[in-house]
Amino acid sequence: MRSISRNWSPVVLDISAAVVVLAITGYAWFLWDNEVMSKWLPFSSLMVLGNWFPIGAAAMAAVVSNRLKDQGARRALPMGAMLCVGGFSAVYLVLGAAPQCGDLWSADGICFQTTQKTCSAACAATLLGQYGLPASEQEMAELCFTRKGTSWKGIYRGLKLKTAGTDLQVNADKISFEQLAKLDRPVLIQVGIQQWEAIGNAHGIEAEEGWTPGTMHSVICLGVINESQVLIADPNPSIGIEIWPRESLERLWQGKALYFSTEDASHAGLIGNNLRDQYVIR
Repeated sequence: MRSISRNWSPVVLDISAAVVVLAITGYAWFLWDNEVMSKWLPFSSLMVLGNWFPIGAAAMAAVVSNRLKDQGARRALPMGAMLCVGGFSAVYLVLGAAPQCGDLWSADGICFQTTQKTCSAACAATLLGQYGLPASEQEMAELCFTRKGTSWKGIYRGLKLKTAGTDLQVNADKISFEQLAKLDRPVLIQVGIQQWEAIGNAHGIEAEEGWTPGTMHSVICLGVINESQVLIADPNPSIGIEIWPRESLERLWQGKALYFSTEDASHAGLIGNNLRDQYVIR
């Protein structure tokens, strides 16, 4: 980029810088946390391949360098800042280490979280167990790059690595309640009160439902019982299996879902019924 833009005029460089800023902003707003990224880049390395912030930072550094080329060493500061931002954005998701976890399971196959940060890792282990793939909370916390929490891309990575060599396909979608019912299989979902939803009403929400605004929590939806109820496996060891009203699910869930699909007809019987059918008779 630096060599390409070396002979551009100051006006073109200014326009280019504005375009780069708009592109980075658009990516951050529309794509960074969008499940469509898993459709474009369906690989376990999605966390890396789908992180375009370093590219944007490098492009901005190149434009800034050429725009300030007449200022000698003074251009090093903004250029270096951009490169530092790009470098940090490339590695921050994997900095640190996964929490040290226990190995706590219910008799019916729910992996319980043993730390405050590993609900997603525990849910991933439960989901894999429903398909006969052994996994532990610790293993999934490491594969999913759990740190102070777990991103959906991290969960996607862990599930892709654990299902490599099987006929199971990992899906990350945004779905409706009706689509959730049609799936008829366990689905890993993240629920909670978004911070912006709690503005002016945070204490009321906490008192009513016990949810802390801005803190998301992963659970497994084992299935839709009827039009007004769903069966949930919560990794919190003090909760476990419980029935949620549809209204609560739709209030807490934004529609993002991770689940398995398969083209192997012989696998169809495994999809969704192992744990659910111990609690629900249709």
